[in-house]
Amino acid sequence: MLKQFCLDIKLHKSDFLMPLCVVPACFLLGFGFCSLIMFVIDDPGTWVTFGTFMAFFSLIFCAVLTFGRYYQQFMLALSMGRTRASFLFSYALRTLLWLAAGYALLLILYRVELAAGSKLFAPWPLEADPTFLTDWGFLAAALPCVTVFSMFVGALYSYFGKKAMAPLWFLWMAVCLGGPQLDSGRLAPVARILEAVPGWGWVLLGLAVLAGMAGTVIGLGKKQMVK
Repeated sequence: MLKQFCLDIKLHKSDFLMPLCVVPACFLLGFGFCSLIMFVIDDPGTWVTFGTFMAFFSLIFCAVLTFGRYYQQFMLALSMGRTRASFLFSYALRTLLWLAAGYALLLILYRVELAAGSKLFAPWPLEADPTFLTDWGFLAAALPCVTVFSMFVGALYSYFGKKAMAPLWFLWMAVCLGGPQLDSGRLAPVARILEAVPGWGWVLLGLAVLAGMAGTVIGLGKKQMVK
C-alpha cells in the first residue's frame, strides 16, 4: 500500500495546489477587508483577524467540496484493477497530508496577520483571536475529522450521484439559518437542551458520528462499481 501511495502522490500532486492557492487568496481577501474597515471607520474600537478566519474556513470548504475528485479517482482506481482498500487508504492519507500542508500555511499566515495587525492597527485591541488554531489537541482532532467528512461526502456522491447532495444541502442550510437563532425565538428550548449536554457527551457523540461516517465510506466503497 505504501508503494502505491507514493505513486498516487506523484500522480495527483496537483491536488496539493488547491489549498496552497486558495488559503492565501482568502487570507488576503479577509485581511484586506479588515484593513478597509479599520481605515474607513473613524473609531472601529477593535480589530479582528478576518484573514485567518477566512483562510481557515476556506481550507475546510476545499476539503469538503472535492467530492467530485473522490468519485473520479475511485473510478480510475477500480478501472485499473486496484483494490478498494488500497484506494481508500491512499486517498485518506493524501487528504490528511494536504490538509496538514494547508494548515501549516494557515498557521504561518496567522502569525503574519498578528504581526502586521499589531503595527497597522496599534491603537486598537485585538478581538476574537483564534488561538485555538495553535492548540495541538484541536489539530489532532480536526484534521482526521475533516478528512473523514470529506470522504463521507465523496462516497455518497460517488455511490448515489447528485441526488445525495440534496439532503446534505438541506442540512447545511438548516445549520446556517438555524444556528444564529438558537438563543432566541422558537429555537431557544433547543439551545437550553444543547447547553445541558456535558462535555464528555459531545465527545462521545462526535466519536459515534465519526465512526458512522467512516463505516459508511467503507461500506459504500465495498459496493461501488465502475460507472
